[in-house]
Amino acid sequence: MFNAESSSAMPDAGATSSHQPRKLRVLMLHGYTQSGSIFRSKTNALRKHLEKAFSPSSKKPAVPKNSKNDQQKHDDAAEYGGVELVYATAPIRLCAADVPGFEERVSTINGFPGQAAAYNAREAIDDQEELDAWGWWRKDYATGQYIEIEKGLDALASVLQSQGPFDGVIGFSQGAAAAGILASLLEPGRRGALARKKKELAEAGVEGMDSLTSFLRRDVSQSSAVPTEFEDGLIHPPLSFVVAYSGFIAPHPKYSAFYDPPIGTPTLHFIGSLDSVVEEQRSLALVEACRSGKEEHFGENTSKQEHPLSSPLPSTQNASTRSSSTSNHARLGKPRHRQAQDPQVIYHPGGHFVPSQRHYLDKLVQFVKENVVLDEPVES
Repeated sequence: MFNAESSSAMPDAGATSSHQPRKLRVLMLHGYTQSGSIFRSKTNALRKHLEKAFSPSSKKPAVPKNSKNDQQKHDDAAEYGGVELVYATAPIRLCAADVPGFEERVSTINGFPGQAAAYNAREAIDDQEELDAWGWWRKDYATGQYIEIEKGLDALASVLQSQGPFDGVIGFSQGAAAAGILASLLEPGRRGALARKKKELAEAGVEGMDSLTSFLRRDVSQSSAVPTEFEDGLIHPPLSFVVAYSGFIAPHPKYSAFYDPPIGTPTLHFIGSLDSVVEEQRSLALVEACRSGKEEHFGENTSKQEHPLSSPLPSTQNASTRSSSTSNHARLGKPRHRQAQDPQVIYHPGGHFVPSQRHYLDKLVQFVKENVVLDEPVES
């Protein structure tokens, strides 16, 4: 099973203007053991805040004199065409044995010594009831690799084709990890990086990731003359932004090409200071896999931390990266013209959840507005 449900704030039919502003379109990726509908219910505050911020009927604030630069003035005066959030459900249905905490319960009931025995026992016990719990992959605790990650990524490619295009992606936990991988795969040059890394790993006796043909257009994937630049044959243009709540990387060497070269798409990372599910260092590893940036603790900018990243990707945020042979991509907003794509890190004083306080929602809106232009004419 793989499906997606949409939450859309439509433009006002009675509105008059010289052109129709673009609608912001965002792909929403849930965490492990959740679903699209569950994630939608858990992000009600976020969804309503975005709908209000990008509402076609929202009144734009006056711009105080000498208080804003030209870009900020443009943001305040911008017109919006609404927002559509598409909540996708992952394709891998989980059973009770896949849910965190199951191994402790099995150990208590059956006397099995720990996690490995519990997972070995998942087929042997009568605890396989169907749950409304889904994952983009499952972890093999013996090897550290991700079971059926290809299936999860193929499903994401499918939703890009069937319900895209999207301006950006917002993910939580495993969904945030998937969001980072998705942004990586849509960047120019990533196909070549996958091929090079697979060859390098093979020489060391380690299996690498195959080039994911599901992200290539059919005419390209069936051709022997595959373009040098991955973006030339993509089913979707590069994303304008990624927002990761409690995100992490896929640490096994098999997946290193997702992060080498570093992810160049603009990213905003929310980290819970009390998060015991995805600890801080795991989330910071995803930040390290992007470009060097700044950290904000509880919304206050306290420092700018440089990260030693090498071999940066070419900038993905220019006018040419939004071109496409399909007219459907005209629905997308244009990315900002920015040379540096620094990740932003914001800490909140909570645990493993999407913070709903207005301060953090305002930071999200600000980040999106910094990276997407939505009020330019739509090509007919």
